[in-house]
Amino acid sequence: MAILAGILGKILPEVLKGVSEVIDQTTTSKEEKADLQRKAAEVVSSHLERMTALVSEGERQLLEDIASARQMNIETVKSQDVLVRRFPYFLSGSIVLFGFILFGILLMGIIPSDKENIAFAILGLVGGYLTQVISYYFGSSRGSTSKDETIKKMMGNTP
Repeated sequence: MAILAGILGKILPEVLKGVSEVIDQTTTSKEEKADLQRKAAEVVSSHLERMTALVSEGERQLLEDIASARQMNIETVKSQDVLVRRFPYFLSGSIVLFGFILFGILLMGIIPSDKENIAFAILGLVGGYLTQVISYYFGSSRGSTSKDETIKKMMGNTP
């Protein structure tokens, strides 16, 4: 939300200035200019409200998704079936192991040079999965970003 406000705070005056210049060039009377400028400001304000509502809805959906994932994890841990309880760890471990094996194979040069592009594409994909596994177990950067913003606000350095 702060990002949107920051971006729009910089862009909005420029947009209104541009609209005002167009209005000045296309209208003749002061009343007509004032009316068009008021309408333009209303349109920009309405658009800003819609964008803010969309961002708020996106944040709400993200928080619901996080709560749902937490609930699923709680249910998995409570399960009486050993395989169900251990599956997330097996899956995560398999992804990490596959990533390290593939990385090792690439370092040793076992893959033929004509197949390296495919191997690098797969390594990129597995690297993304590794990032998600690490973010799941150790936290993502979103919390760190939020913490940094809070610290800046507390120190008086608003972003």
